[in-house]
Amino acid sequence: MDKLEISLPSSNTFTQTYIENPDKLSTFFDYTYQQSEFQERVKELREREFPRAKLAEHLLAYNRKLNAGNQTLENINKLKKPESVVVVGGQQAGLLTGPLYTIHKCISIIVLAKQQEKELGVPVVPVFWIAGEDHDFQEINHVYGYREGTEKKITLAQKQMFKNPVTEMEMDTGAVVEWLDEVFRHFGETAYTNGLLADLYKEAETARTFVDFFALTLLRLFKDQGLVVMDSGDSDLRSIEAAFFEQLIKSNEELNSAVVTQSEKLQEEGYSVSVDVDDRQANLFYHLNGERILLERNGEGAFKGKQNECILSQEELIKAANDRPELLSNNVVTRPLMQEYLLPTLAFIAGPGEIAYWGLLKKAFHLFGFRMPPVVPRLNLTMIDRLTEKWMDERGYDVESCLKNGLSEARKRFLDRQNNWDINGKAADVKREIQLSHKRLSELATDIDGNLEKVTEKNLDLIFKQIEYLKRKMEKTIEEKHRPELEKYDHAHNLLNPGGSLQERKWNVFYFMNLYGPDLINRLTELDYRFNGNHDVVFL
Repeated sequence: MDKLEISLPSSNTFTQTYIENPDKLSTFFDYTYQQSEFQERVKELREREFPRAKLAEHLLAYNRKLNAGNQTLENINKLKKPESVVVVGGQQAGLLTGPLYTIHKCISIIVLAKQQEKELGVPVVPVFWIAGEDHDFQEINHVYGYREGTEKKITLAQKQMFKNPVTEMEMDTGAVVEWLDEVFRHFGETAYTNGLLADLYKEAETARTFVDFFALTLLRLFKDQGLVVMDSGDSDLRSIEAAFFEQLIKSNEELNSAVVTQSEKLQEEGYSVSVDVDDRQANLFYHLNGERILLERNGEGAFKGKQNECILSQEELIKAANDRPELLSNNVVTRPLMQEYLLPTLAFIAGPGEIAYWGLLKKAFHLFGFRMPPVVPRLNLTMIDRLTEKWMDERGYDVESCLKNGLSEARKRFLDRQNNWDINGKAADVKREIQLSHKRLSELATDIDGNLEKVTEKNLDLIFKQIEYLKRKMEKTIEEKHRPELEKYDHAHNLLNPGGSLQERKWNVFYFMNLYGPDLINRLTELDYRFNGNHDVVFL
């Protein structure tokens, strides 16, 4: 397994600026992600208090329940040490772990934690924060397959009627098992298929919720790496968070003002803002009758649902935070703050979109006496099989160019070169000749009866359609003669640039594990990576 670094700029201008020149954005971040910054961050964290004992006990109980390996449990115990720190990143609980970028985040967390533990000489714990409090089921209920030249979105046949958190969404085990079978039919049967499915069947039968299923799978995949998982929607975790929920409620107006100010500053400097902000947002959710309701301030010291689903005074909301904290949850603004309250965070691993919205949060962190941790761009990987690599090399296709532009145009140029008969030109000539001849017939018909003019137009249109039909048949025949080569173009394009997106946004890790074996995760994690914003191409 070899690796090549290439430059692949982010489509987000703010993120690209941060990657290339983080010092330029010091207005929006407290640290860059240089090594000296990690050393300074460790010193800062030594001066702060964290609920280490309570959190470690919670994580031990939660990860044991999910059959975590010994390495994971050892990493959790490290958290009890006052000098320990964590590298954290997170994602929603997608089926089969969701798109590849979730796996890339996990690898980033693990690799950076190992690198920094060696560099800093302190225990560094890799933590994956599952956004179990999120409720958008449509974002997590599918994967993509590719079979016989056709991409297919394979969606779980389970309806979700309420906007309750994913951590509370009970799985229909039978539907999930049927869905797994369909997914692997599209992946194709290999020597690894039965073993992979056996593990997934077992996890599906063990899991009660979609977060359970996600966490069980993630812990198995990264068992040898000691990844620690935590569910932000877990009710037991809420009791540890209660005190900070109270702070978020009491300082709510100042918190939102800090975010709005940063948003305005971003726009003044010419950057777009990826998060909707307004003066009334509370940046908290309240859970009522199984639904997750986004709160805003009503201008009279109280909080209400955006659709007036509920109204609570500040005192009532604070009481809920202390007595029943499971009724509250965070949004994209308050989740990073809650992470900072709970975890001695050495670094936060962020995707391109996360870097952009974290740029709104510096003043919000300062409001609570925090500094933002170093925000480290996650690793970006594209995997290429050796046959595709060889095919691209033989035809002189550059990986970087293919990742940026895809191979659709190259496929078209190849097909055009096979057309030695100028089908388009000859078809156009025939149409012109027919149109001239047909004009005489059309004029005759009109002389006989003016009402026949439309009939003659339709007649000519039908003749042209038949010419187009014959033209397509000739083109199709040429395509069929070169089908093997065209399939290689299609395979390479859909591997590298599916739907015009990066591989990591479309394909699932089990597609690759089904081809290359269950040890693929360990082999990927053990490669030598640099956190420099470049894109890593891995040749399998």
